[in-house]
Amino acid sequence: MIRFRGRQRDEAAITRDLVEALANLDATVPVGVEYVGLAKGGGAVRGTVEVPDRQAYAAALVACARVLGTDGGRVSVYLTGVLPDGAVIEPADLGLFVRPNGPQILAGLA
Repeated sequence: MIRFRGRQRDEAAITRDLVEALANLDATVPVGVEYVGLAKGGGAVRGTVEVPDRQAYAAALVACARVLGTDGGRVSVYLTGVLPDGAVIEPADLGLFVRPNGPQILAGLA
């Protein structure tokens, strides 16, 4: 569990909030997105989003970071984007670390 928006949240609740935030973005389809907690705190977001372009992928990363809130610094984001032509895009393609955390995403993209 992590403290999520000021209260304790379990993995399933965080996963639901992540998927909902991503699904609410225009032309973005979350595929297998989930939050996995670690025993010592923090965790990882992993999965794929089908997006129309790089800007939509950047918006998906920012949405994840915002959902994670103040604990986002303890969560690595392993979210891969897939473009309509099948090309794969990752955070490093946008100038971020290979597996950024929430604050790194917000500092680099928001």
